[in-house]
Amino acid sequence: MSAFHQAFAGALAGDTDALSAWLETSDRPTVAVYRNTIMSGLVEALEAAFPAVGAALGSDNFHQVAAAFARDQYPAHPMLHDYGGGFADWLAAQDALSDMDWLPDLARLDHLRLGVLNAADVEATPSEGFARLSPEALSHARARLIPSARMIRFDTTLLSVWDALLTGEGEGLERRPEPETLLVRRLGEGVEVRCLTPEVAAFLSVCAEGGTLTEAAEAAMASDPACDLTALFSHVLGLSCLHLSTERNSL
Repeated sequence: MSAFHQAFAGALAGDTDALSAWLETSDRPTVAVYRNTIMSGLVEALEAAFPAVGAALGSDNFHQVAAAFARDQYPAHPMLHDYGGGFADWLAAQDALSDMDWLPDLARLDHLRLGVLNAADVEATPSEGFARLSPEALSHARARLIPSARMIRFDTTLLSVWDALLTGEGEGLERRPEPETLLVRRLGEGVEVRCLTPEVAAFLSVCAEGGTLTEAAEAAMASDPACDLTALFSHVLGLSCLHLSTERNSL
């Protein structure tokens, strides 16, 4: 990008002196109409990306909050499919929203949903792929989460609130002080979000970090010594979220 184009972008972002090297004050064109168009586009992008946050705040309040964020954090590139990556942390830093301390978590779940929708297509390994391995090979195998399946953990329950807000039934719902691990995965053209049991969450967390299936099983047993590993493994394969690697040192 040329210096002039960078300056013009600065003018659109609100820097009234950005074009001073090229234009006299009296000759500087007004860019307010362009600035307003860009701001409207950014607010609309955030509204589409953060539906639960929008439902929690209400349309008018969300537009004000989104516009304030857009002024603080201008897009780094023209593609807006992932714009808003810092929205959750920005919300957490706003004193005016301190009474809604759960709002950043809503934003994190909204943004993860968007990331899953836009993730690369990598096929999950079917159960037959695991069944073909010898016990020794299976013990050393690693199975990573596919890009369109991701996990997120919260210190309090959030999924029921998130679901209720998206369906318009969020009034009066409160979170419980119980840890909750969610699996967010793309199904067709939509996204499914489900709460994982502690042992399944422990198993998949090790897989996500590059551990072996043996290490994942050990983590599941540590989480719940009474868990049935055969049933757990069958359940995990049924989620269709793992891609198998038999390389011992594959990370």
